[in-house]
Amino acid sequence: MNEIGKIIGERIKQLRKNNNWSQEELAHRANLNRTFVGAIERGEKNITLESLSKIASALEISLEEIFRHIQPVSKNTLNTTVPFIINRINAMNENEQKAVLEFLDLITKWKDY
Repeated sequence: MNEIGKIIGERIKQLRKNNNWSQEELAHRANLNRTFVGAIERGEKNITLESLSKIASALEISLEEIFRHIQPVSKNTLNTTVPFIINRINAMNENEQKAVLEFLDLITKWKDY
């Protein structure tokens, strides 16, 4: 599966978790199969625009919101982990982002010892 499919799946997973929904709950609300939703979130299945629209509708968000903050992996990017980190951090609220920053500061300081 391509990287963009994995990134979109990760974004859908974060949006689902923000609602405290299980995959089964999202699948039910979107009128999709639960195993299909799981495969999308893991980046194992290509999602159609129709299924993406159903998921956005179930989450009560626009399609634009699904793509907001997604950082695509360019061919010039040596490390493909960075876009996943950025996408996950962008899905967090401000307090969670501050906690991640504090944690990164601790790791950096620990590494310097």
